[in-house]
Amino acid sequence: MELIFCYNAESGKINSVIDFIHKTISPKTYSCNLCAITYNLKKTKKWDLFIQNFHLKIKFYYKSDLEKYDLINFKNQLPCCLVKKEDNFSLLIDKDTMNSLKDDAELIEMIETKINRC
Repeated sequence: MELIFCYNAESGKINSVIDFIHKTISPKTYSCNLCAITYNLKKTKKWDLFIQNFHLKIKFYYKSDLEKYDLINFKNQLPCCLVKKEDNFSLLIDKDTMNSLKDDAELIEMIETKINRC
């Protein structure tokens, strides 16, 4: 089993700079709460420690990766967190829930709670 986080953002350094400016100037209109609560100029310390120490493998994908990894069915659920069991993917945290989270601590708590039910 592994976790896959899908950002509602594009990859690349230029896009990262644009995203940082957007979420700084107008956070309410920024479309990727996953990015907003786990990154400033770099990963938040709490999020980085969680990723490094979590017992499951974790992957991160951007919008442009969905087709490549056969996850296009989730394009309307970004940002989200998926669980991969064998070759099956299911939503662990959907778009609405992800967008309601206030910070990385809430995200981590939700992951730990939900993953224990899987």
